[in-house]
Amino acid sequence: MNIQKYRVWDPLYGLMDFSPLEAQFIFSPEVQRLRHVRLCNIDSLLLPGAANVSRFEHALGVLRLANEWLSVHHIHSDKANDLRIAAIVHDIQSGPFGHSIQYILEDNKLGADFGHEDLAEAQAHSYHQDIPANESYVGVKFRVRAMCGERWPIISDMIKGESQLGSLISGTLDLDNLDNVIRLAFHTGLCSRIEAEQAIELAKVIAPTPQGIAIPSQKVYLIEQWQKVRKNLYEFLLYDWAEFSAKAMLTRAFEDAVGQKFVGTDNWRMTDDELIQYFLDKAIGETQSVKEMVRRLRLGELYTPILIGSSAAVENYKVLNQIKTKRNIEKEILRSVYKGRGGTQVLIHFILDINKIERAVEVTLKDTLKQIEVGQNSRSLLIGVFTSAAPTPREREMLQVKALQVLANSGCPEIRFIPDPLAKPKTPDNQMKLFNGPETT
Repeated sequence: MNIQKYRVWDPLYGLMDFSPLEAQFIFSPEVQRLRHVRLCNIDSLLLPGAANVSRFEHALGVLRLANEWLSVHHIHSDKANDLRIAAIVHDIQSGPFGHSIQYILEDNKLGADFGHEDLAEAQAHSYHQDIPANESYVGVKFRVRAMCGERWPIISDMIKGESQLGSLISGTLDLDNLDNVIRLAFHTGLCSRIEAEQAIELAKVIAPTPQGIAIPSQKVYLIEQWQKVRKNLYEFLLYDWAEFSAKAMLTRAFEDAVGQKFVGTDNWRMTDDELIQYFLDKAIGETQSVKEMVRRLRLGELYTPILIGSSAAVENYKVLNQIKTKRNIEKEILRSVYKGRGGTQVLIHFILDINKIERAVEVTLKDTLKQIEVGQNSRSLLIGVFTSAAPTPREREMLQVKALQVLANSGCPEIRFIPDPLAKPKTPDNQMKLFNGPETT
């Protein structure tokens, strides 16, 4: 597309105009693909407002924050353009459903270099495409590297957080994180344009240092406000039963597909919908379970929760999250209630919450040069157990008791129930009361 002036109306920042250089990268096939890759890892039933926010919209938002930063920090034009380009392309290695498929490919030794920030490694491995001709989107060859020319290594390092300005793109508090949190929170109704304006103000005042970032003392409150929004958002994303169930189902579909070599790193270039349609069209025989799981996700037929809890046993995550370990736990729970009942499944899903719900930010105060830590880090192992059936209250109670017993024996003692994140005020009551309906016959 030959476009000299590109503009959009952004829900957070209003009118955004982009230069011809920026437009060239925005209209590259790698970035256009992001219009069809969700910022959320799943198509949320709980948060429909955020379910279809694209990584493309987010990329434009990060570019806006980069330009706001450049408006008050005057640097050489080459470095300024490097920052702009890094902001635009920082997510182009994100596969379908974001981190969900990335983690599974890594766990199965199929994607050792699948980190979405590492663009240099992605290019070296042809964006994980087994056939060089596949380095394209809808038939148009990828061209970002060629467009960057000799600046490519500098931009790639910046996206990994390894250059002078790298902490602006990849750090504990960076432009990527600023926009990501506020954008999703805004679309879910958890914040307003006021927080968006505060994000712009914060983007302007942070300064990269060898130790991380520096900020004026009087602006620390902006970090605290952003952390509050982040905590509220991530409690919705990680604690709600529907979010948890959908993630468990999607993970199981991916695990089965990877285990059957039905999907691999060469599926990276697909969008979210393309991968789902691939599962629905191509999954037959041994991969039929993948098709059925995806079909239920498409129809909103989520697995019923048995247990949503958390444990302090974060050190056991790597062992517990191995596919073999999870399948053994599921079988033991299943046998306790549904022995001999064919077609019923139990799913267990672990989420490692280390600095996800809450994230401390280390900053240097510009006026005093004092280093401080703002906020605190969360650290827990989140556990969800679900069943494909619609259990009676008695069956659910039996499954829950067995799940707690098996998990305790597997290295997760003292599990506490997670409160309903939507309840006002939040109480220690767990979300299972949402399913305590009458006995069915």
